[in-house]
Amino acid sequence: MRALGEVWLIHTGGGSSFVLDGGATGAGVTGVDISGNFLVYGSGGTGHGVYARAVHRSKIKINVRGAGTEFAGLYSEWCVLTAFYYVISSNEGGLYNTPAKGIHLTQRGAGEETSYCLFHNPIVEGVIDGIYLDGALGNIFVGGASTIVTGK
Repeated sequence: MRALGEVWLIHTGGGSSFVLDGGATGAGVTGVDISGNFLVYGSGGTGHGVYARAVHRSKIKINVRGAGTEFAGLYSEWCVLTAFYYVISSNEGGLYNTPAKGIHLTQRGAGEETSYCLFHNPIVEGVIDGIYLDGALGNIFVGGASTIVTGK
Protein backbone atom coordinates (compact mmCIF):
# COMPACT_ATOMS: atom_id res chain seq x y z
CA MET A 1 0.00 0.00 0.00
CA ARG A 2 1.57 3.28 -1.10
CA ALA A 3 0.35 6.79 -0.50
CA LEU A 4 0.69 9.20 -3.39
CA GLY A 5 0.80 12.57 -1.66
CA GLU A 6 -0.57 13.07 1.83
CA VAL A 7 -3.30 10.54 2.69
CA TRP A 8 -5.41 11.07 5.82
CA LEU A 9 -6.94 8.02 7.47
CA ILE A 10 -9.55 9.35 9.92
CA HIS A 11 -11.24 7.04 12.41
CA THR A 12 -13.91 8.22 14.85
CA GLY A 13 -15.51 4.93 15.92
CA GLY A 14 -14.41 2.30 18.40
CA GLY A 15 -11.50 -0.06 17.91
CA SER A 16 -8.06 0.69 16.53
CA SER A 17 -7.68 3.20 13.72
CA PHE A 18 -5.36 1.23 11.40
CA VAL A 19 -5.21 -2.57 11.77
CA LEU A 20 -2.61 -4.96 10.36
CA ASP A 21 -3.65 -8.34 11.74
CA GLY A 22 -1.87 -11.58 10.89
CA GLY A 23 -4.16 -13.43 13.29
CA ALA A 24 -4.50 -14.60 16.89
CA THR A 25 -3.05 -17.99 15.91
CA GLY A 26 -0.95 -19.31 13.04
CA ALA A 27 2.17 -18.05 11.32
CA GLY A 28 1.03 -14.46 10.64
CA VAL A 29 1.66 -12.51 7.45
CA THR A 30 4.89 -11.49 5.70
CA GLY A 31 5.90 -8.97 3.05
CA VAL A 32 3.56 -6.13 4.04
CA ASP A 33 4.81 -2.83 2.57
CA ILE A 34 3.15 0.40 3.67
CA SER A 35 4.93 3.51 2.47
CA GLY A 36 4.33 7.11 1.51
CA ASN A 37 2.75 9.75 3.70
CA PHE A 38 -0.12 8.12 5.59
CA LEU A 39 -1.49 10.18 8.50
CA VAL A 40 -3.64 8.22 10.97
CA TYR A 41 -6.11 10.26 13.00
CA GLY A 42 -7.88 8.62 15.94
CA SER A 43 -10.28 10.27 18.36
CA GLY A 44 -10.61 9.87 22.12
CA GLY A 45 -13.04 7.00 21.61
CA THR A 46 -10.75 4.93 19.39
CA GLY A 47 -8.22 2.30 20.40
CA HIS A 48 -4.63 2.17 19.18
CA GLY A 49 -3.54 4.39 16.30
CA VAL A 50 -1.86 1.44 14.58
CA TYR A 51 -2.46 -2.14 15.75
CA ALA A 52 0.01 -4.61 14.23
CA ARG A 53 -0.23 -8.29 15.19
CA ALA A 54 1.78 -11.18 13.71
CA VAL A 55 3.35 -9.10 10.92
CA HIS A 56 6.78 -10.40 9.90
CA ARG A 57 9.55 -9.32 7.52
CA SER A 58 7.65 -6.23 6.48
CA LYS A 59 8.04 -2.45 6.15
CA ILE A 60 5.61 -0.05 7.78
CA LYS A 61 5.91 3.71 7.39
CA ILE A 62 3.18 5.66 9.13
CA ASN A 63 2.53 8.90 11.04
CA VAL A 64 -0.02 8.78 13.86
CA ARG A 65 -1.81 12.02 14.76
CA GLY A 66 -4.06 10.63 17.46
CA ALA A 67 -5.33 7.54 19.29
CA GLY A 68 -7.48 6.67 22.29
CA THR A 69 -6.34 8.11 25.61
CA GLU A 70 -5.80 4.66 27.19
CA PHE A 71 -4.02 3.16 24.17
CA ALA A 72 -0.83 3.46 22.10
CA GLY A 73 -0.01 5.29 18.91
CA LEU A 74 1.72 2.08 17.70
CA TYR A 75 0.86 -1.24 19.34
CA SER A 76 2.92 -4.19 18.10
CA GLU A 77 2.03 -7.72 19.17
CA TRP A 78 4.42 -10.41 17.86
CA CYS A 79 5.90 -8.57 14.93
CA VAL A 80 9.25 -10.04 13.86
CA LEU A 81 11.98 -8.62 11.61
CA THR A 82 9.80 -5.69 10.57
CA ALA A 83 11.13 -2.23 9.76
CA PHE A 84 9.08 0.58 11.27
CA TYR A 85 9.36 4.19 10.11
CA TYR A 86 7.11 5.76 12.69
CA VAL A 87 6.19 9.23 13.93
CA ILE A 88 3.81 10.37 16.65
CA SER A 89 4.54 13.98 17.49
CA SER A 90 2.91 16.98 19.07
CA ASN A 91 5.43 19.04 17.04
CA GLU A 92 4.69 17.72 13.53
CA GLY A 93 1.15 18.83 12.78
CA GLY A 94 -0.01 18.28 16.38
CA LEU A 95 -1.83 15.45 18.09
CA TYR A 96 -5.60 15.50 17.69
CA ASN A 97 -5.91 13.10 20.61
CA THR A 98 -3.02 12.06 22.85
CA PRO A 99 -2.60 8.34 23.57
CA ALA A 100 -1.06 6.99 26.78
CA LYS A 101 1.91 5.41 24.98
CA GLY A 102 3.82 6.37 21.86
CA ILE A 103 5.06 2.83 21.12
CA HIS A 104 4.01 -0.35 22.93
CA LEU A 105 5.82 -3.60 22.04
CA THR A 106 4.39 -6.82 23.45
CA GLN A 107 3.85 -10.51 22.74
CA ARG A 108 0.97 -12.43 21.21
CA GLY A 109 1.57 -15.46 23.43
CA ALA A 110 4.35 -17.24 25.28
CA GLY A 111 7.51 -17.14 23.15
CA GLU A 112 5.93 -14.79 20.60
CA GLU A 113 7.55 -11.48 21.53
CA THR A 114 7.85 -8.53 19.20
CA SER A 115 11.44 -9.25 18.21
CA TYR A 116 14.32 -8.11 16.06
CA CYS A 117 12.38 -5.23 14.53
CA LEU A 118 14.16 -2.10 13.33
CA PHE A 119 12.77 1.28 14.36
CA HIS A 120 14.36 3.67 11.91
CA ASN A 121 14.54 7.22 13.27
CA PRO A 122 11.32 6.95 15.35
CA ILE A 123 9.92 10.25 16.61
CA VAL A 124 7.81 9.98 19.78
CA GLU A 125 6.83 13.34 21.28
CA GLY A 126 4.06 14.68 23.48
CA VAL A 127 2.68 11.42 24.93
CA ILE A 128 2.55 10.12 28.52
CA ASP A 129 4.87 7.10 28.12
CA GLY A 130 7.21 7.28 25.14
CA ILE A 131 8.28 3.68 24.48
CA TYR A 132 6.81 0.83 26.54
CA LEU A 133 8.33 -2.65 26.27
CA ASP A 134 6.63 -5.61 27.98
CA GLY A 135 7.14 -8.45 25.52
CA ALA A 136 10.04 -7.37 23.36
CA LEU A 137 13.32 -9.02 22.39
CA GLY A 138 16.30 -7.70 20.41
CA ASN A 139 14.58 -4.70 18.81
CA ILE A 140 16.85 -1.94 17.48
CA PHE A 141 16.13 1.79 17.64
CA VAL A 142 18.36 3.76 15.26
CA GLY A 143 18.33 7.53 15.74
CA GLY A 144 15.09 9.29 16.49
CA ALA A 145 13.80 10.89 19.66
CA SER A 146 11.45 10.29 22.57
CA THR A 147 10.83 13.70 24.12
CA ILE A 148 8.15 15.74 25.87
CA VAL A 149 7.08 12.53 27.60
CA THR A 150 5.16 13.22 30.79
CA GLY A 151 5.06 9.71 32.35
CA LYS A 152 7.11 8.42 35.23
